[in-house]
Amino acid sequence: MKKKNIYIILSKTNTKMGKIIRTFTRYEYNHVSISLNKNFKEVYSFSRYYKNTPLVGGFTVESFLRYDKSTKIKIFEIPLDYKTYYSLKKYINFIKIYRKKFIYNTFSALFSIFKINYDIKNSYTCLSFIKHLFTKFNILNFKNKDFNSIKNLNNKLKNYIYYDGIIEDLKINKEWGLDLYNQKKNVFIVFLATIIHMLKLIYRSII
Repeated sequence: MKKKNIYIILSKTNTKMGKIIRTFTRYEYNHVSISLNKNFKEVYSFSRYYKNTPLVGGFTVESFLRYDKSTKIKIFEIPLDYKTYYSLKKYINFIKIYRKKFIYNTFSALFSIFKINYDIKNSYTCLSFIKHLFTKFNILNFKNKDFNSIKNLNNKLKNYIYYDGIIEDLKINKEWGLDLYNQKKNVFIVFLATIIHMLKLIYRSII
């Protein structure tokens, strides 16, 4: 049976939030994302939209340029049958089109420091998004406990290692593409966006 590969990327991001998460989890990686091909032109995750909006985010098409050249990453290559691969691709394209409906689960990200999951409809962290995809498309028959932490995910994927090193040494063309991360917003916009984002999460928590 013909196969198509997907790529799961763990990264050690050089942000204050990333450093806080790593301090509490005591693990070297704090972010996870997915690519549908090994040119990595489009890498999908749930993360902040802009560099200076640490608490506001959602579905993002990430560029490796949002990370320092020395950022440590680990990539896993996972084979899927054609039907599963194209179903996954179609679903991610659906989220991309209707991305405004999907927001970053900031509450869950903060609570994860205390190993507490806080699920909210159509709201994900980077890890819970990967969990959602793996569960929805029955990838590798993973259990819920395999997504309790990025460390657990890493351990389950160890047999699928594709690359382990820094971004600078990954020989691919790196461009911003659809990633808006480098667009800095003014303080008032950041404050207002943060309030609106938190209100959306509260509303989704109670409906």
